[in-house]
Amino acid sequence: MGNGSSPKQTASAKSLPQRGRELWGRVQPAMDRMGQMMDWPMQAARSAFGRIVLTIAVVLIVGSNVIWLLERSDADNSFFSTNYLVGIGDALWYVIVTIATVGYGDKTPITLAGRLVGGILIVSGVVLVSLFTATASSLFVARRIKDGDTLDAETLVGHTVVCGWNRNVPRLLAALSKAGERDVVLVNEASNDVVEPHLKAYANLRILFVRGSFTQESILTSAGIKQASYAVIVPDDALTTAGTEESDEQKTVLTSLVIKEMNPQIRVIAHVRQRENAAHLKRAKADEVIVSDEFTGELLANHVAHPGAPQALSELMSFETSHTLQAQEVPPNFVGGTVGAYIDYLRDNGNLLLMGFAVREEGFGLTQAMRGGSDFITEFIQQQVQAAGISMSTDERIVVRLNPPPDYVIGGKHTALVLT
Repeated sequence: MGNGSSPKQTASAKSLPQRGRELWGRVQPAMDRMGQMMDWPMQAARSAFGRIVLTIAVVLIVGSNVIWLLERSDADNSFFSTNYLVGIGDALWYVIVTIATVGYGDKTPITLAGRLVGGILIVSGVVLVSLFTATASSLFVARRIKDGDTLDAETLVGHTVVCGWNRNVPRLLAALSKAGERDVVLVNEASNDVVEPHLKAYANLRILFVRGSFTQESILTSAGIKQASYAVIVPDDALTTAGTEESDEQKTVLTSLVIKEMNPQIRVIAHVRQRENAAHLKRAKADEVIVSDEFTGELLANHVAHPGAPQALSELMSFETSHTLQAQEVPPNFVGGTVGAYIDYLRDNGNLLLMGFAVREEGFGLTQAMRGGSDFITEFIQQQVQAAGISMSTDERIVVRLNPPPDYVIGGKHTALVLT
């Protein structure tokens, strides 16, 4: 019985693990905070800016200690005391002003070794300060563009998406700005330095930038393509400068197909450099195709045969002149009437001259192809096609009617082309 443990001792022994857990519970938060503090340099080292800052810190610490070790002296002509707390402060000050390329000259090394270290610090300072400034500037630019990258597709309705980047895009943006207020989303793979100067350069445009390949549905979704009214596809310098112009044209065709699949109602205007690719774009459901140098021969011939006509056409297309060719909606009270009354209305309201009409016509499709057959068979086939979800016709196309006669009847899908 004498060897048995007392109840008090047993209770005390059993409480030791519990006390250990309580003690660890108090210590653990402090250990976690210490771990986070130790992990901060590693996290900072993962970014370019963090690596530069850490490098500068290491150079300051190492450089000041090396200068103090080489230059410490109690002599009257010494700038660095043998007392560490005093001398290291002076050395740190010297390293800071040397790296910053300020060089006050209040403290200078005397020994040859110290001056060699000082020379290394000067060169290192030039490099480090340049890297620090460039990286900080790029971070600010990236942040500004990132603010424009975060698009809320629900808030973008009726905007214009421009896919691709080349030297004509700034001219396109300037012309859109002069035409009126609108939202524009740029989608391309150009560098931030190329795109960023144009984001705030046009008074009437709210320009947003999505960086990425415009053939990807996720990128186009970020640009709000499903709610957009227009998509403009231009040859991308990122491909053409690399000597892959054919790949760029193929990308334009693919982009038109993807956009039309995502938003069948959007109007796609595509620009190609090779005439033979225009047919491919039409098959890819592009509404309008612009071919480089398509009318060069005609313009040259008109300069010879009709001097002044090409100049007038150029002035009408420019937004820089006072007289421009514009499209205007026809007031509802003139729809169904003849063009004569509308011409008088335009002349009395702004001295506008009617040049013609842009008429939205239904594209050729199954309905037109089956005209003239049995009505019963035609109706049956149309019902089956519609039930299968197949479009009865191609997209609407725009047909221009120039210089209409006075008895021409204005339809509901007519848009007036007027000379301002």
